Amino acid sequence: MYQIFRLYALHMLEREASEFFSSSAITVRQIQLARTTAEMKLLEEIRPPAVRLVDAWYFPDCRCDGKVYEDLFHRASELNPLNATTIDPYPESEVLVKTDEIEKVKSKL
Repeated sequence: MYQIFRLYALHMLEREASEFFSSSAITVRQIQLARTTAEMKLLEEIRPPAVRLVDAWYFPDCRCDGKVYEDLFHRASELNPLNATTIDPYPESEVLVKTDEIEKVKSKL
């Protein structure tokens, strides 16, 4: 639990870095070291017990091939119906949300 607390403290330090720096509680170099060295070391230490803890809950894992992230990306990018919606980034455009149907109508014109 102490390692989790330290990781959270480093996260808060990074999130509120400007406050810590402006109050002279920490230097820019210390903030950089917290981001690169300290967090990565803690994540390496926390990972093995975290994996065992999650495995102890026996969440069903249908993916026995080890391609969990590839499957997650596939589901999020290709199978999600929201990906058929395109948001127009130009504020002067009359249509902010474009769907496949609107695109088909425009292509016929």
